[in-house]
Amino acid sequence: MKQANAWFSCLLFFTVTALAQEPKSGRIVVNTDGYKSEKGFAMIALHNTSHTFLKKKEPFRKERIAITLGTAKAVFNDIPYGTYSIAVFHDENSNFDLDASIVGIPKEDYGFSNNARKKYGPPKYNDTLFTLDAAEKTLEIRVAPAIP
Repeated sequence: MKQANAWFSCLLFFTVTALAQEPKSGRIVVNTDGYKSEKGFAMIALHNTSHTFLKKKEPFRKERIAITLGTAKAVFNDIPYGTYSIAVFHDENSNFDLDASIVGIPKEDYGFSNNARKKYGPPKYNDTLFTLDAAEKTLEIRVAPAIP
């Protein structure tokens, strides 16, 4: 009986240890396209809260990527499983800011996760949300002008 209890305890220990070691983070790969030129950079922001989405606040993570042949790719590693949003814009003049007209219409192309777009104004945060719940999540985002 003691041998059976010892074996069971050992099995339980390894099962609990294996469960505790399951990955709780992954990688988000963001492929963007639609850039009309290779001037400047693609600015890609990963948000984990609506408090930073489309605000002049630091996002959860961000990347500044060179544009090649109309595309740019960002990879965010070690991202905890959860719900996120991506906002992208083409910083053509490399000033780290999305340039806009006096009434707020963007002058530089932009895009969002889920390729969320609205006819007037930016999409809502909830329309851009996606879930990371696996080792890797790949997103395809097309940038486009505010007014086609």
